[in-house]
Amino acid sequence: MPTMPAARTHVRIQSRFAAWPALTFALLIATAASLGCAAPVADSTSTRPSVTDAPVALVVDSSVPLSLNGRQTVADLYSPGRPSSTAVVFVHGFMRDRTTFADHARAVAAEGVLAVVPDMPYLTDSRRNAQALADLIAQLRGGQLGPPVERVVLVGFSAGGLAALLAADTPGVVGFLGLA
Repeated sequence: MPTMPAARTHVRIQSRFAAWPALTFALLIATAASLGCAAPVADSTSTRPSVTDAPVALVVDSSVPLSLNGRQTVADLYSPGRPSSTAVVFVHGFMRDRTTFADHARAVAAEGVLAVVPDMPYLTDSRRNAQALADLIAQLRGGQLGPPVERVVLVGFSAGGLAALLAADTPGVVGFLGLA
């Protein structure tokens, strides 16, 4: 069986990391479509995607202590600077923390959508993390973390993708994206 040349392997690794900006853009398109918003379009003067409704430049980020499923944890909230009826919840994977998705959360908030990135309270228990996500979604919808949101999109990576999938049937969840 022939072996793959090292240069090709290197290209494959680079292309995985190169996909992150495209992933963020795809998430914005999916979110906009699921919410009945105007689809994102490319700005003619730059390669940065924007939404036809004027994008929000101000992103306010803050960390808040939370109790999720009876366990104390922290979440970073990235606010678009105005009330948003939609939130995107980013869920980190095993041995990661909320800082993993900070850049993606800022990009989503810059487009006018509240982004929430919690530290998951359980290291290896995806079912309990799913229950914690359901608790977080209830808090978001109930207005305990700011103005209430109506719709939530879950984005999970690795073990966080499994927890997000298990929580996808929570009332208020309108979309799910799991990355392996």
